[in-house]
Amino acid sequence: MRFAISAIALLACTSLASAADLNGSSYGVSLKDDYVAPVYNWTGLYVGGHVGYAWGDWNGETCTSGACPGDIWEDPTVGASIDGWLGGLQVGANQQFSSFVVGIEADASWGDLGGSDSITTKKGSVEWIEDLSIDVFGTVRGRLGFLITPQLLIYGTGGLAWAKTDLKHTVWHHENKAPYDAITGRASTSEHHIGWAAGVGGEWMLSRNLTVRAEWVHVDLGDTHYHPDGKTYNFSTGDESGRLRSDQLNNVDIKFDVFRVGVNYKFGN
Repeated sequence: MRFAISAIALLACTSLASAADLNGSSYGVSLKDDYVAPVYNWTGLYVGGHVGYAWGDWNGETCTSGACPGDIWEDPTVGASIDGWLGGLQVGANQQFSSFVVGIEADASWGDLGGSDSITTKKGSVEWIEDLSIDVFGTVRGRLGFLITPQLLIYGTGGLAWAKTDLKHTVWHHENKAPYDAITGRASTSEHHIGWAAGVGGEWMLSRNLTVRAEWVHVDLGDTHYHPDGKTYNFSTGDESGRLRSDQLNNVDIKFDVFRVGVNYKFGN
């Protein structure tokens, strides 16, 4: 959040400094008679790209062989912090009404976000390692902004969020018999989440067709619950005898914050 506030403040200071220069104060003379200020219009379609950093956490609850959560685990809950860099694209449209700007935007981001955790049985003989990663996520949001100057827009935003995630599941056996301290099962699965996103940002119009921005967005992807139709993290894991069993990770809840900067090209004048 501090990064977002600092970046937005920097945009404001830069815009005001540019206005002062154009007014002639830096040169001791007035340019009002010779300078015609450009007309900045925020209305129109735009496309652009962004880069940023995300941080947050995920949590879930384990199930095995129909025991949800069962009584075999020391603690059936699992979860970890997630963080990583990201990059992506956005497309949107604005409509300006005097000093107010309303719009809608859709974006998608790819990156290296993830984190892992492990749990053990009460006897300590079996360990599960769960490694969750977010392959891609995106939002569809409305925007409502106010023009501090003709070039500087401060806005709030909110709407729908979605993500595709992958879960890698590894089983270790720690017993005083063969196989001793060995991986006895691997599995992986993917899931889709739908939630919400909200945040604030600032955007500065460099020219009639080019803008730069900085924004902070909080993403809450909700959770997945166990359903008979399989809307959860389900995987089949082999044991040391080669048999398959049904394992699950339920009630997976994912929340994270994103700070990103970007550039947009606006079509038209």
